[in-house]
Amino acid sequence: MEVFLSGFGVPPKNKLFIQWSSRYIINNNNPGSYTTNIATATEKTTGKVFLGGTGKHVAETRKADALGVTIHLSQGYFFANPKVNDIPASSTFTQGVSEVEWDNEPPLLLKINTKTDAKSGDYDISFAFTYGDDQHILKDFKTISFHITNWWERNQLWVEIIVGAMALISLVVTAIK
Repeated sequence: MEVFLSGFGVPPKNKLFIQWSSRYIINNNNPGSYTTNIATATEKTTGKVFLGGTGKHVAETRKADALGVTIHLSQGYFFANPKVNDIPASSTFTQGVSEVEWDNEPPLLLKINTKTDAKSGDYDISFAFTYGDDQHILKDFKTISFHITNWWERNQLWVEIIVGAMALISLVVTAIK
């Protein structure tokens, strides 16, 4: 699942909590992982934080757990995209680093491994983004749905092709006799 963030400004503090709706569908031995590919660097003399790099050469992958993940997003996720130079002066908001792909990869890549015997059906993943400073804390919440298919949904086309081919062969054999 590719995750992009949109907005404006650099929150002093933040966390992104991603939670699956059911722990009974997640593979407990290998629940999945998440990969970030935006890094920051800090200037030693001034302490100023700047964009340290983007893409596969700065990518970090960490393991998820059976309930979800909590991620602290570096300030780099909220910086303006340095590759966009044609923003008009009258524009209030610039394109953010986390609004585009880097090396054909999203800013945050989430991989979830489901159990092979997970019950088919619709499930949810909730994203809670908490951000702010010491005086003001805000939260944005979004839920997306995904579907785990059953055997018939995964194989219906092949079953129909095989049954159709068998019917055609049977018709041809009957016509020849």
